[in-house]
Amino acid sequence: MLQEFPLHHLFRVGYGAALKLRWKTEKWLKESWFARESFALSFWEDDWGGILEGLLKKRPLFYTRFSDDEPYREFRNLEDIAFCQESLDQVMTLDRLLSILFAQTAVAYPVQAYHPVTHKNLLLTCWARHHLDLAEEISSLEAEELKVFFRNLWVKKTMPYRVDTRMKQAFLDWLQMRSGAIADILTRAGKTFDRLFGELEKEYGSVSVNDLDPRYIKHFLVRP
Repeated sequence: MLQEFPLHHLFRVGYGAALKLRWKTEKWLKESWFARESFALSFWEDDWGGILEGLLKKRPLFYTRFSDDEPYREFRNLEDIAFCQESLDQVMTLDRLLSILFAQTAVAYPVQAYHPVTHKNLLLTCWARHHLDLAEEISSLEAEELKVFFRNLWVKKTMPYRVDTRMKQAFLDWLQMRSGAIADILTRAGKTFDRLFGELEKEYGSVSVNDLDPRYIKHFLVRP
């Protein structure tokens, strides 16, 4: 390829792919639900928020999660492009889902809680409130309410706890019921939900329910 094409043409192909991602991100941002609700990029937490911030730079950069001692670097290969493309698609899908879930309800904030609102704790807290038969509103949980929810969440075995498959299905059923017939969106978001339940197991599966400290639980909105 180097014999057939000038080097600057090859460079433009790679840089052009990064630019296309930036343009796609900018276009989506103007229409996104989270921007309409006046959330910052931190709403998507470090990983997704960092990827979006890198793509929105004048010269798009790859978010490294500080694996290279710096948060951003140049795109090196098509795998970097593909990774950011997949992440952007996941963010856009979840943003679309949130726009449907809260179409009739503006997200009033700041919510009284130990941690700021993110896409994860907003979604999980609303589901937990529904599961506990609490008022269907965007509000934080009491510490004792959170513990009751976790007792239902786990399979009743020894630690480390695992999320009960029935609760996973209950979560999907709640999304389906609240948002209507959007099976295609739920299917596309499936990987995101699997990762989310995996995070719950990793973060809290080795902690006794009675020892859960809401100050350190970022996946749910818990009021002080």
